[in-house]
Amino acid sequence: FNQAVLQHIEALFERRKIALNPLTRDQAMVPEVATVIPNRVGTAPLLWFEKGEQLLVSMPGVPSEMRTAMQEEIIPRLKQSFRLSSYQRRDYLVTGFSESALAAHLTSFEDQLAAPFSLAYLPTYEGIRLRLSAWGEEHAGEMERQDRLLRELLGSHCISFGEKSAEALLGEMLVKRGLTLSTAESCTGGYIAHLITSIPGASSWYMGSVVAYDNSIKEKLLQVKKETLAMQGAVSREVAEEMIRGVAAATGTSCAIAVTGIMGPEGGSQEKPVGTVWVATRCRQELIAREYSVGNNRAQNIERTAGIAITQLLRMLQQEAVS
Repeated sequence: FNQAVLQHIEALFERRKIALNPLTRDQAMVPEVATVIPNRVGTAPLLWFEKGEQLLVSMPGVPSEMRTAMQEEIIPRLKQSFRLSSYQRRDYLVTGFSESALAAHLTSFEDQLAAPFSLAYLPTYEGIRLRLSAWGEEHAGEMERQDRLLRELLGSHCISFGEKSAEALLGEMLVKRGLTLSTAESCTGGYIAHLITSIPGASSWYMGSVVAYDNSIKEKLLQVKKETLAMQGAVSREVAEEMIRGVAAATGTSCAIAVTGIMGPEGGSQEKPVGTVWVATRCRQELIAREYSVGNNRAQNIERTAGIAITQLLRMLQQEAVS
């Protein structure tokens, strides 16, 4: 029985104002041969077993706890315990391509890419993340050369280098320029606001959101005209543009995002099938509205629409900086 683990569990339950039950208390029962590593965000401790050159690590099954344990405890300990060669890596966030179209575009690059280099395609709601990697410090010079080649091929389709999310990059750019942001969401139901507010410090540049799911809310809170809704339909360029003007006026922000679309599986038509989305982005007086087709899966459509909206504004700000 490990008293330190019990004290940690008791303190955690006390902070959460939850009564400690016997099953949770039993998590303080750990093997004597294990090195106990505290679980900073949960109750079940991490257990580190070593025997000769063999190593076994027991971690909690809760994904968020396991992720924290790997990043803060396990990986650092593994690096101390084992001699590892240097890992060379470059990351790129690419938009404007499907995965297959991007692979076709990069065929010549991959044909000349020799071992131990590899290029991974990692589709996300933001776009496609590319990861160029190789083991060994002796390949650092060649990594620089391959990085330059890949950047040239990607051109303006690459909106960032590194692992930061599009919403984090958007926040950094807004702060740097002294700009603020608001969002008007219909089909995404607040998911864009969720992504943005997951960024620490977002309160310094994000003012808020109007989730106008029903047309009556679009009219009352975003000043979308009833005539526009009747003539053009809720999923249209005109409504997206009126939504974005309405939220910018209501919040007084210099930048804004508005989305309206059909997430499915029902609600589509021959003229406007499931997956049809209009995304409007605005910076100061410049406004861009574009139509997209995001797919047939409701959950994926919401994620993709949010990613498209954030990256569309990010691209808009990047192009403004260049000009």
